[in-house]
Amino acid sequence: MEPTGFFALFEENVMEQRVILSGIRPTGILHLGNLLGAMRHFVELAKDPKNFCMYFIANQHAQTTGMDPVSAAEMQKELLGIVLDFMACGLDPNSDNVLLYAQSSIPETSELAWMLSCVATVSELMGMHHFAEKREALKTGSDTASTGLLTYPVLMAADILGPNAHLVPVGADQHEHVELARSLARRFNNRFGVEHFRIPELLEGPGIRVPGLKGQGKMGKSEPKGTLSLHDSPDLIRTKIKKADKRLPDNLSTGEKSIEPRIEDQPGIPEKCRVYLLHALACNSAAEEMEIQFGCRRGTLRCGDCKHMLANRIVDMLTPIQERRRELNAQGGEKLALEILHEHGKRARAIIAPNVQAIKELTGIPTY
Repeated sequence: MEPTGFFALFEENVMEQRVILSGIRPTGILHLGNLLGAMRHFVELAKDPKNFCMYFIANQHAQTTGMDPVSAAEMQKELLGIVLDFMACGLDPNSDNVLLYAQSSIPETSELAWMLSCVATVSELMGMHHFAEKREALKTGSDTASTGLLTYPVLMAADILGPNAHLVPVGADQHEHVELARSLARRFNNRFGVEHFRIPELLEGPGIRVPGLKGQGKMGKSEPKGTLSLHDSPDLIRTKIKKADKRLPDNLSTGEKSIEPRIEDQPGIPEKCRVYLLHALACNSAAEEMEIQFGCRRGTLRCGDCKHMLANRIVDMLTPIQERRRELNAQGGEKLALEILHEHGKRARAIIAPNVQAIKELTGIPTY
């Protein structure tokens, strides 16, 4: 079947470029895990003129983990900080192929989510991994779960299908949700006999999972002492890394139970060490990484020296980002972020709204 309606117009007028779409939740100050796991990748994708990058801040998704006056105020402030941090990391909002907008600026996405929810089934949503723990707790009555938590993969599908994205770069924990978007697009197209939705593809990135400096999870706000904020001072970075655990979390230890990677001055096992993994993620070259790896294996690089080298490496990485963020604050800071969100939101809505309107007409619920 040939593309029809808005899809055909979109193909003709906009996009010889690939539409790349991804989002980030405003659930805390951005940290090294965000930088290494996603933001660097997003910035590099935006440097390719063949890509049209639509990056949104998922403030509606964030409501599934907290919807109250305190959470609302925190989220609004964090959202503006994310815009400035993206810019500090190298994303150019003045580029013709970049949009950085808030999810809530596109009300048509919520309309599309409703229509897609009428194509999705309760059983497939309840079977998804994000709801698995809640499902078991609900059986015993020991927990409650909002409808928003159950259906947020449908909203994510609407985020993706609204602009008819070609590629979706997400972490491994979101692959299932992209597959749902693909399934709903096919189901809708088949039901109405038109190729309205493009079937989006996963953009397989480096698949980086950045361990926290402490604890058993990824780096994140749930373990502040184990997290390196993009805004931490050099002294604080060095203090946190000096106190970092060496043993990798079990879930990042190549499928095996973690072990102590180094005992005193004996030869170490770098692939079992979170400090080495952070070196590997932050190194600028393979030669730098091999220097750390061989020093550990031979027992010639002491753990304290290894941590000191990592701290210097992270400070060198974050210093220009922090300097750029201070410049942006001096240029207007939150006011500047609001202006970008407003302008980019209008541009994103101009792309998405006609698509959703076409779907409403196709499904018999036009705007009268």
